Parts: sequence; C-alpha cells; structure tokens
Amino acid sequence: MLNIEKGQRVTVWSVEDKGNYSLVQMSSSRKDKTTNEYKNSGWSFVKFVGEAHKKAKSLNTQATSPLGPVYRDWE
Repeated sequence: MLNIEKGQRVTVWSVEDKGNYSLVQMSSSRKDKTTNEYKNSGWSFVKFVGEAHKKAKSLNTQATSPLGPVYRDWE
C-alpha cells in the first residue's frame, strides 16, 4: 500500500503493461514547510490492477502532478 494523501504530488517515471496489471514506477514529494520547496519523499514500483490498470495507460510519464482519488481506488 502506498502512503500517498489526496493531492500529494507524484511523478510517474514509467508505466509497463504486464497484461493483467501495470507496473508503475513513481516518486512522491512533499512540500517542506520551512522552505516551501517540494522534496522527494519516496520511490515506488507499484502494481495497478483492475480499474486502476485500465487508467494507468493514461498516466503522463515524467509529469509531476497531484495524485487524485481516481488512482486511489484500491483503498
């Protein structure tokens, strides 16, 4: 399980379609309250299955954006 909150910024580096699931390489970042800059807070290889697998095909790679609840359907 990923510890990503609604609206947290993520960068998707790659999406590999493995047939029944997608393997997504992503990093997350959090805003540093003292500097107001975004700092990398984690790197993950995440399996997207079911509806998330279908939606993973539309993810923009190397674009940093807030992660919305549409990609958190596994919870």
